Amino acid sequence: MNENDALNTIGNAIKSHGHFVYTISGGSSPRFLYSIGLHEKLGVELLFAGGAYFSAQLAKNIVDCAAKYLMNNPSASSVNVENISGSFELKKAGESWSNNLPLGAIDYYKADKISLMQIIPPKQLMTIDVPNCDLPMNDTNNRVWSWFDRSYPSGLPKNCSAVTNLEALKGAVVTEAMRWEVDQWELFSGAGPDVKKEDTRVIPLSTLVLYDPTLDLVMKLKEGKGLWRNEDMMWNNWN
Repeated sequence: MNENDALNTIGNAIKSHGHFVYTISGGSSPRFLYSIGLHEKLGVELLFAGGAYFSAQLAKNIVDCAAKYLMNNPSASSVNVENISGSFELKKAGESWSNNLPLGAIDYYKADKISLMQIIPPKQLMTIDVPNCDLPMNDTNNRVWSWFDRSYPSGLPKNCSAVTNLEALKGAVVTEAMRWEVDQWELFSGAGPDVKKEDTRVIPLSTLVLYDPTLDLVMKLKEGKGLWRNEDMMWNNWN
C-alpha cells in the first residue's frame, strides 16, 4: 500500500467510524496502537502501548471502545470495556511519547506533533511492556521503551521473538530459557511444560531482556541450547 492509498484508507475509516486504529507490531518494538481521527474534535489521540496480555484483535477493540466513549464523554478519565473486568484509565501522555509514536497521525494531519492520551489496563491485567507515559521514554522506569528515544542497544539481537508466559509478563523472574532458532527463543517463569497454552504470548525478545538485565546471558545462547536457574539466580546449562 502506497502513502496515498494509506491516507485514503485512514480518511474513509474516519468518515465511516469516526476514527482509525493504527497498529505497530513485530520487529524489536513492543506492540502499540494509536487512534487517528480524534485530534480535530478533541485535540488528542489515544495510545495503547504494550498490553501483551491482550490479543491483537482485543487490543484494537479496546482502542475502538475508548475512542467511541471519549467522543461522547470528552472529560472521561476511565473507560470500561465489555467482558473485561476493571476499568481502563485514560491519562495524558508526556511529550516524548507524542513525538516518537503517533507518526501516522502526524503525517495524516501534517502536524508538528499530536497530543496523546494513554490507555492503561486494569492493575490485574498489567504487563511489563505497559509504560508509564507520565515519565519520559528514556526514564529508567520505562527501560523496555527507552531505546525509542536513543539508539537501539548494541549487542541486543534485533527482530527476534520470544514465546513467554503471563507470569513472566507480569514481572515474575524468568527461570528457563531456550533458543530454538536464530530469531526464536522461549523464556518462561516456572517450568515450561506446566505453562498452559492460553497463558503463552509471543513478544519481542528485547522486551524481556531490557526489563531484566540478568537475562543478558540468554542472548548468547547457541541454537538448540538452553539455561535454567533456581532460587540462587545462577544460570545453569541444560546439558
